[in-house]
Amino acid sequence: MFIKVYEYHIQPDKETEYLEIQEKAGEIYSRHIDSHSLHLKSREDPSKWMEITRYRNEEEYESSIQLINQDEEIQALFKQFQALLVFEKNEIREENFHIVKERGEEVSVETNHEQRDAKLISERDKIKESIKKDLINDKHILAFFYGGSMARGNHDRYSDLDLRIVVNDEMYEEYRKNKKARAERWGDVLFYEDFPWAMHTVAHYNNFVKVDAFYYKQEDLRPSLYLKEETQIEYDPNGTVTAVSEQSRDLYYEPSLIEFEVWRSKFFAHMHEVYRRVMRGELYYALHSLDMMRWSVAAGWDMTSGRQPNAPGDWSKYEGERSPFDQREQELLAGWNAGRDPEGILEVMKNIAIEFKDVHSRLSALLGLDEQAEWVEEIVNMVV
Repeated sequence: MFIKVYEYHIQPDKETEYLEIQEKAGEIYSRHIDSHSLHLKSREDPSKWMEITRYRNEEEYESSIQLINQDEEIQALFKQFQALLVFEKNEIREENFHIVKERGEEVSVETNHEQRDAKLISERDKIKESIKKDLINDKHILAFFYGGSMARGNHDRYSDLDLRIVVNDEMYEEYRKNKKARAERWGDVLFYEDFPWAMHTVAHYNNFVKVDAFYYKQEDLRPSLYLKEETQIEYDPNGTVTAVSEQSRDLYYEPSLIEFEVWRSKFFAHMHEVYRRVMRGELYYALHSLDMMRWSVAAGWDMTSGRQPNAPGDWSKYEGERSPFDQREQELLAGWNAGRDPEGILEVMKNIAIEFKDVHSRLSALLGLDEQAEWVEEIVNMVV
């Protein structure tokens, strides 16, 4: 464990501004490194503060702080912070410490995986830097940007890089065919997920970082909800991506009648399939269909809240700290858990169906449709 300690004096009437700056800075730090900070105020001197931040190790800190300090927002926040210092006591004292022993809790020894995972953010930043140096020096690259959690700002150490590359039309096919070779320029690839005919490849690097690289022609870029919500532009000298992103700002999601019909019919089909497979003793098949029932309800929650649902079966960000669902919805998801017990599977199926009927009713109202409650009940009662 590596510890940074800062000591400084803040104007007493500027405490609120100081804490707001620290909160914003903490959000930026979290994009690059795992840390935990304490901000202590002296009881004897109301202007005196001590800031104590814990990092996993000094190596990770040193590799990440260089990138953090280059962040323009961090630089602006630091200038604001300096303006809050007491004029006569504007010195910032800084010391480094290592934890030798902690009392009151057992200090565990990190496993190899934990040691590797502690470096994931800095390793990912290195790959990002390699990508940047490679692509901005290629005259056939019109632009590149990141999507996913990196663009939304809710990424963590395990987040991958959703890279989007816009190529000159005449060079597109060549670049698409050589997508795997391109990924090797950015780091040591361990293995690929790849279909030769696809427009993308997924490179898994030996530092446990993953890059999903998609290649586009300029004409492929059209206004979309994706470009509205998930665009972190890294290089766009001609405004290629910026223009389409701005055109996407006025878009919003609302479920269509076709989407609603597909959603509920697939739920009904999976529900009936759960029963059939349990009766046949094909329990893994039953569990798969049960999982799709769970996912269908989660997608319905998205639709009723004006969020575009994930692709069928995609659970990305539906659970954990980044989940968009409220506490009740997350508790329902966690409770719909079943092993290979046939009776348990059927009981969970029944419980999911109860929530489905409620979501179905709300979506029907949203779309101005008759919810056909008796018809829905007839379908559900075939297997409950």
